[in-house]
Amino acid sequence: MKRVFLGGTCNGSKWRDELIPLLKIDYFNPVVEDWDDDAQAEETRQKKLCDFNLFVITPKMTGVYAIAEVTECSIARPASTLFCVLDEDDGLEFTEGLSRSLDAVVKLIKGFGAKVFDNLVCIAEHLNKSYTEVTYNPNVIECTIKRDGPTSMYLGKAIYVFEKNEMGDYVCEVLSQEHRKHLLAIPEFNIYKIDTLAPKKEFTDEEEAFMGQWKHSAPNDYLAFVNGHIDEFNRQRHAVRILAAEKWRNQLFPQACPIERQLDRDAGSVKPDEPAPPAEQALETASHEEAVEMVEINKNPEDEMTAFDYDFWKKWKLMGGERFKDYMEKNDQQFLDAPEFLWDKARIKWTRLITDKGGDPWPFEEEE
Repeated sequence: MKRVFLGGTCNGSKWRDELIPLLKIDYFNPVVEDWDDDAQAEETRQKKLCDFNLFVITPKMTGVYAIAEVTECSIARPASTLFCVLDEDDGLEFTEGLSRSLDAVVKLIKGFGAKVFDNLVCIAEHLNKSYTEVTYNPNVIECTIKRDGPTSMYLGKAIYVFEKNEMGDYVCEVLSQEHRKHLLAIPEFNIYKIDTLAPKKEFTDEEEAFMGQWKHSAPNDYLAFVNGHIDEFNRQRHAVRILAAEKWRNQLFPQACPIERQLDRDAGSVKPDEPAPPAEQALETASHEEAVEMVEINKNPEDEMTAFDYDFWKKWKLMGGERFKDYMEKNDQQFLDAPEFLWDKARIKWTRLITDKGGDPWPFEEEE
């Protein structure tokens, strides 16, 4: 199984606790209670062994060592290096000067060919694409001695012939538990593991046909198609919806995307025409803090958070003051059209990050 090194900000930051439950692949967490030479040596070893090196920077950063690490990795192993800057961490934000410096680092890292993200959900989705299930058959034993012909092993009156299979491995089915124990005590024999599975089609024929209607369409045509088929989009599997949402982001940003991004529910318990679950049940890909706040919003009986509202809110929820100000200026009409509970959250965020720090007042006139 693939493994990712979880580097970046420590200092009490909880970003690793939010990311780990979203991962399907293995990971190495370098954070330990007592940092010593052995821990540092193991961290260095794991950075070389892991398939991916991830570095997440948050406002709890107190040093620049992680910046040096990700720069070095992006030069040496750009294809397997991932970088992410989170604008907010436990109420803390970057200063304006430090934010500009990190923007320059992001540009540098991108130039080397590394992957850059701005949230943990997209990181998990990217890493989980490398996940492959490994299947085991406990009754099949492999002989690791490679020969031109089959290998034979006599156990009592039984003879086991290890023949070459289509994968090029010498294997034999051994049903006797005692005989399996005997063989597995010999270094040259082990339980056979199939980790090179035949490639599977990522999408069904029906999904391919559906995607063919919009996959290569122009932005305006795509916008019209999504608006006219939003229920059909939200009934698709997670893999299809992610592609559709990514196309929206690339072609129609900053318009909020109405396509849901939560993970699939259990196929056996869901019917195709079953309505989407409430938002607080559907946010399987959101962090704990996002989910808690989402539930809190939906406690308001007069308002219900739709997928469209949630996607809009998520875009600016963790932005710092300057970025939030720029985003609001460019998308003022979306804020004017937003539900009252989102309008209030935006106004509170503006007051806390901008007005209270000597900046501009809330830019919209309040109705009497």
